[in-house]
Amino acid sequence: MDAPPLKGLWNTLAIPERWETTAHVASEKLSSLLSFFHHLTPRTWLPWYWLMVGPLLLACLTYLSSTIRFHMARRRDNDKRTLQTPLVPYWVPGLFHSVSLFSPPVFLPELIKRFGTERPVEVRAGWLRFIVIANPELIKTVFRKSKQVANKSTTLFALEHLMGLPKDAVRFFRADNSGLSATPRKSSAVPEDSRINFLVAHSSAKLLQGVHLEAMSAKYLSTLFRTLDAPLHKAPGSHRVSVGSGWTEFPDLYTFLQRITIGSTVEAIAGSKLLELYPGLVDDLPRFQSYVPKFLQLLPRWLIPEAFRVRDRLLGGIKAWHVHAHQHSDCNRLGPDDPEWEPYFGIKLVRRRQQYALELKEMTADARAAEDLGLLFASTANMTPAAFWLIFEALKDPILQSRLKAEVSASLRAPPPESTNGEGNDKSHDTPFDIATLLAQPLLQSAYAESLRLFVSVLVSRVAEYGDVNIAGYTVAKDNFLVMYSHLLALNPGEWARAGRTLTKSLEEFDAERFLVEPGWTRPLGKQAAAATEKNSTDTVAAEKKTKSQGKSGHVPLSYDGRRFSMDGLLGLWIPYGGGDHICPGRHLAKRQILLTFAALFTKFDLELTFPSPSAAADVKPDMRHAGFGALPPLGKVPFRMRRKVG
Repeated sequence: MDAPPLKGLWNTLAIPERWETTAHVASEKLSSLLSFFHHLTPRTWLPWYWLMVGPLLLACLTYLSSTIRFHMARRRDNDKRTLQTPLVPYWVPGLFHSVSLFSPPVFLPELIKRFGTERPVEVRAGWLRFIVIANPELIKTVFRKSKQVANKSTTLFALEHLMGLPKDAVRFFRADNSGLSATPRKSSAVPEDSRINFLVAHSSAKLLQGVHLEAMSAKYLSTLFRTLDAPLHKAPGSHRVSVGSGWTEFPDLYTFLQRITIGSTVEAIAGSKLLELYPGLVDDLPRFQSYVPKFLQLLPRWLIPEAFRVRDRLLGGIKAWHVHAHQHSDCNRLGPDDPEWEPYFGIKLVRRRQQYALELKEMTADARAAEDLGLLFASTANMTPAAFWLIFEALKDPILQSRLKAEVSASLRAPPPESTNGEGNDKSHDTPFDIATLLAQPLLQSAYAESLRLFVSVLVSRVAEYGDVNIAGYTVAKDNFLVMYSHLLALNPGEWARAGRTLTKSLEEFDAERFLVEPGWTRPLGKQAAAATEKNSTDTVAAEKKTKSQGKSGHVPLSYDGRRFSMDGLLGLWIPYGGGDHICPGRHLAKRQILLTFAALFTKFDLELTFPSPSAAADVKPDMRHAGFGALPPLGKVPFRMRRKVG
């Protein structure tokens, strides 16, 4: 007898309209199901068998064949002229590793554990190809190839899917193939005034350094002090705090830092009028930051409506600010005699961005708003978590806190004379620290670098945009992505040992002294090789020498307990800001903000954690849902109390 049709099976298993739980009904359903399988014949069960087993068999054969090809490709690596990155074994043709790539922070460490760090490997998601690199020497090579590889695709992905950049503007950015150099690429036909990628990169690089950087640092610090000194404002969205000489309890250290640093950063960069027009920005920007993983997973509006509503409010508020600022100020005021900061547009970088964008029809009001949302996001999203972890680790360890505070004290200027302007607001109060001296303190620098090493988890990516690229003998085809995961490098003890670093604590732990070296220490490389590999390092010895030479207070220490701060040999291992020509242009400002926030709080206040038990602080972990996207916020709340210092 032939088996009942598929519809009959469905009817057999269908749930009654009303939930019936009697033994009689259950018995009938079971008997019908057994009868269906009892009447199956070879002619009828064979299609069912292949329907269930066929895909599984295909997946197994695919995995077996791709594994063989992978190992054969690795064996061919002995022929240095024809190195190819082997494709990691996969189960499903066409999809390749698509599902795994939805969670790179989980997938990439598994890859490295299986295949090691010595050679790059390839993974795919449909037609997209990603070359995963975890070897510091190869990463240095990538950074030195900055003229051949770009991060435009990654930046555009974030601008479009996170910041809401309109489609026309995305196409405009993508069509610009002129490169980032002052001289356009020979193959490019993009007009000089339409080189949008160059305009963005060049403006940021030029106006986030030198006197502009000094002015921004001073403005951030003065705004932060005003925020900490002002009485509590009752208006919604206020970022001011009210703390007296008695202890004041706060439910969460991270939320507190978000409010004071975001408000101070926004005012220091975009001017004071933005917050006057849109005070809710101080609340909406951190809300928006919390939705970053969902936006970058490309979840649609109907699945995360609140995330899109928050972004819509931010974009609307920024557009209204642009209109108001243009009515009351001139974004062309960029000369050396023009102010570094003014209340409507803020710093010269913001004015310059408005200036060139207004000349480009593709940069509509919506596009300019998305661009400036990106600027405000980049200025706060990583700085605030990094400052949190530095402060939190100091609060956990009283001895470390005492030593860091001593270095802060060594950076204080002499007390200013009494004000004679009749307002009790002498300008020197805005910068009580010798910033150059503060930045040169060895333990502070080491603790800062350690906070970024352990608590920044970023996927640094580059694209072979203009043609095939040779990376240490490996051919990377045009349009392929190069992916480097900072957290993998930060936690690789073998590579740190090869860099000449002695690990007194596990790389999984916070060690404030990790970047301090003995006086006679040198990295295990010859001078010529050292000079070549560190060519693109911008925050190392040169920065140390510069800050030392600029110190005015006479307190610049050359060592801490006989040791000095050094980043020598760590390019390719310590990459929270990326590297090469495409390194984060705001890294110098971020470092200053982090250290100035730490210094300001511990100079003005006593702070203590208020967990119910002393061991609870050890349970505070980073929120790995944000892994791969930048600095990691804490998971859970960190209660604390603070009081203003007297005298």
